[in-house]
Amino acid sequence: MLATSQVSKQRYGDNLPQSSNPFARPSAADAEEFGVKRIRRPDIILVKEDALRWPGRNATYFDGSVHTDNLKMLIEVKFPGDSLSKGQELDYIQIATEKRFGVMRVMDNRTEEQKQYDEAWRKHYQPGSQYYKNPIPLAPLPPGSPPDDEALPVPPEEGVPGTIPQPLTKNPPLLSTSRWSFLPSYEDWVILGQEVAGLAENGLSYVRDSTRELLAQFGTWFNQAGKWVCEEIIDPISHQVSYVFSWVNEQTGKIVTWTEREIKARWQTVQQGSDITLEDLKNMSWMQILKEVGDGMLEVVVIIAEVAVVILVTLAVAAALIELGEILIAAAAVSAAALAAILAMLASVTFATAS
Repeated sequence: MLATSQVSKQRYGDNLPQSSNPFARPSAADAEEFGVKRIRRPDIILVKEDALRWPGRNATYFDGSVHTDNLKMLIEVKFPGDSLSKGQELDYIQIATEKRFGVMRVMDNRTEEQKQYDEAWRKHYQPGSQYYKNPIPLAPLPPGSPPDDEALPVPPEEGVPGTIPQPLTKNPPLLSTSRWSFLPSYEDWVILGQEVAGLAENGLSYVRDSTRELLAQFGTWFNQAGKWVCEEIIDPISHQVSYVFSWVNEQTGKIVTWTEREIKARWQTVQQGSDITLEDLKNMSWMQILKEVGDGMLEVVVIIAEVAVVILVTLAVAAALIELGEILIAAAAVSAAALAAILAMLASVTFATAS
């Protein structure tokens, strides 16, 4: 699946890269016309020419573009306990031919002692979607204890089973064929053993000040405390129901109200700058900024349909995604009808109106 965003088309022309959306799929019309029955997502694809972004064999793509054979090898990776199914083998041979299909098997060479240690670590620290959506609360302080800010926990020694490694506060080592003009730094999402459960739960307060200042150009809610609300309004004459979305500043009480046009504009920004679909947005339950990578780009991790993926997007797209996520949460808190109304509004936005 190739990229579909307007930004990619302008930047790469006929040499489009693969879609950045890990859930990319053909449209219903294309799937029917081209007889697509199911989709495979290979682990590794080796290409013949790096300069050509098309990763497959000779093909005429859904949009009519013609591509030459650029597939060198399709590799399926299998970890201990996982085996190659007959269905995978048949499909990957059909995709790559038998001569260009291979399996890389990863062997577990840990000692029994290391396995026991790793299992103890896993039981205490499981970075999965359910873990982040339902973080384990800290135990209450005993009666008479000093306030939290005067009794910060001492960071545990790294390597003890059940502890959480401290965040990287310095520039991490990076490998590249050329020198980086900008050295990214990871955001401080882990503070003295406490985890931040995503942007929807005041997580932006844990983003670096420099990153928050960059996002602030898209709205005051990125660097001030506040609450998103959805209000149901019933017309007294027509009795028709409409919904108004606002952000209320916790300190000043100032209210910023969003118009339908502004909400649609944010979705246009996401459509133009990424391959995320409305279906993906509906199933997005969690989002966190990992790091700023320079040139106005952010590395972001999202959970869509309980699958965590990392995407690289512009500041504008990240801001729009955060805002839309907050609006959908506010709508869902009011009623299913409010959520359906906002989704219907977004569904009416097309590339034709965005271009």
